[in-house]
Amino acid sequence: MIQTLITYLTLFIVMYALVYLQKFYRNDKFLGIGKFSLLALLIYSIILGCRYNVGVDYAGYLGYYEQITKFNGANDRFEYLFALISWSFSDANLHYSIYFTFWAFLQIYLLFLSVKNERYIYPSLVFSLIIGCFFLTYMNGIRQMTSFCILAYSLKYIIQENWKKYILAIIIAFLIHKSAIIVFPLYFIFNFKNEYFKSIKVQIVMLAISLILLILNFNDKILYIIEKITSLINYGKYASAMRNGTLEIIAMKRERGVGFFVILILNIYLILMSRKVKKYVSNKKYNIMYDLYFIGVLWFYLFNGSLILNRPNYYFYSFRLFVVSFTLFYVFKTKNILLISFNIFLVFMLFAAIMYRMEENTSLFTFFWQN
Repeated sequence: MIQTLITYLTLFIVMYALVYLQKFYRNDKFLGIGKFSLLALLIYSIILGCRYNVGVDYAGYLGYYEQITKFNGANDRFEYLFALISWSFSDANLHYSIYFTFWAFLQIYLLFLSVKNERYIYPSLVFSLIIGCFFLTYMNGIRQMTSFCILAYSLKYIIQENWKKYILAIIIAFLIHKSAIIVFPLYFIFNFKNEYFKSIKVQIVMLAISLILLILNFNDKILYIIEKITSLINYGKYASAMRNGTLEIIAMKRERGVGFFVILILNIYLILMSRKVKKYVSNKKYNIMYDLYFIGVLWFYLFNGSLILNRPNYYFYSFRLFVVSFTLFYVFKTKNILLISFNIFLVFMLFAAIMYRMEENTSLFTFFWQN
């Protein structure tokens, strides 16, 4: 436990110091993000790459990497591009920590590149990523979270109305995780209109409805439909386990402790602050990020506790990282001590709730040489 806290807090302090230092070198655009920011990402990637037993999917990825003997192309158990990259690392006889470091770097580099024109939020982004514990998801669901990072980066093509580059980006994401097919229509949806959720009152009502449906266990009524379509977006193994009774895919009777309510309060707070943040940022890309986040919020509560139904939601709810970061940046600009304190308190409460149960979730940190 002590090692975990020391590692994460030290990582946060070092990364925050480096990206804050980058603010004084505004003309430094090395690789799009600047040298100090790049150093912060490299440190993050190495630490995450050396982490062992990261969540429920880690063992599967590790076993797959260690057993690769040849590139099977379309016949591989994983998507073509992911399999090709994995085989390339394995064929070079590189240690799996280097392999995982590569994926960690690719993910966070794409995240930073997606807001390279808004580099002023880099300190807030680091704070949200580490203290908000958003990073814990990334190295667990490597393929899907990498696809999400590609989506985040490709939002600029929607703003630029460059459908060719957007489609190319989504094809690349699809070749890493097939579920990326569900974000293909986003270009046309947001090309038509880049902001759909403006009214805070309407959003609060929609959130309340989703919570009521959560309490009523509404989603078990669509179990049959979900089971039929899961194989199309690469969740067939979960559907199979569901049919065999070995996995509670649609189980809604999950424990809802402090973390659940901290996240709920945080989401309500972000919604209440949304108009002010949008007005201050005045950024079309952020409007899209917020709308995708809000869709994710509704999805999260409608299907809370359902593994198979929440996995596709990574493409939407994961934008919460950016919403928290932009909101935190705005709050600091207001110089409202009460508001700043409340914002930081919420994020630290989330950190505390997750760290408290580190032995039960994916947050416990162990270096691979300690295995």
